[in-house]
Order: sequence, then C-alpha cells, then structure tokens
Amino acid sequence: MLRSPEILLDQALQVSFPAEIWSLACAVFSIMGQQPLLHSWFPSNDSILQEHFDALGYLPKEWWVSWANRSQYFDDQLRSVNGVPRHPLEDGLELSIQEPRT
Repeated sequence: MLRSPEILLDQALQVSFPAEIWSLACAVFSIMGQQPLLHSWFPSNDSILQEHFDALGYLPKEWWVSWANRSQYFDDQLRSVNGVPRHPLEDGLELSIQEPRT
C-alpha cells in the first residue's frame, strides 16, 4: 500500500528517493491521522492506483496514460465510473488530522 505510483506503474524501476519520501509521507499520515491514507482490503496495483488518483486527483500525465486499467475506475475527467464519490486528500486531512485535534 505504501508503494509510490511510479513503482506501481513500472515494476522495472528501482526505488528512488522520491518514492521513499512517498512511503514516509504515507506512514506519517497513518500516525498523525490514526488511520492509513490509502484503504484497500485486498490491495492490487490497480486498486492502490485507484486510491492514489482518488485522493490526489490527476498525477503526471505520463502516469495517467501508462495505467492500462484506468478505465475500470475513472473516465477521462477523473469521475468514478461506478458512481462512488471521490475522497480527496483534503477531506482525509480534515477528518483524520484536523478535527480530532480541535
């Protein structure tokens, strides 16, 4: 669940410093928010990528076009194809980190 999008999209890539920062940021969010940033019961590369795009919105275009199964989750305007509303990162920050501390 903590693998960065570029590692999920290209398994041949070696883990880079930015990918390590991604994993650290996910771990920090889990600690601070008392729940993980990404929630997937049976994580597959596609379900994790779906959560990345769901929380963060559009990521770099080359990642979007290289995700072969994106049409199973989103249309080209990043709307969910199954009608489930998106859960932007801002909502997660508010609910998991800001509200409990007020």
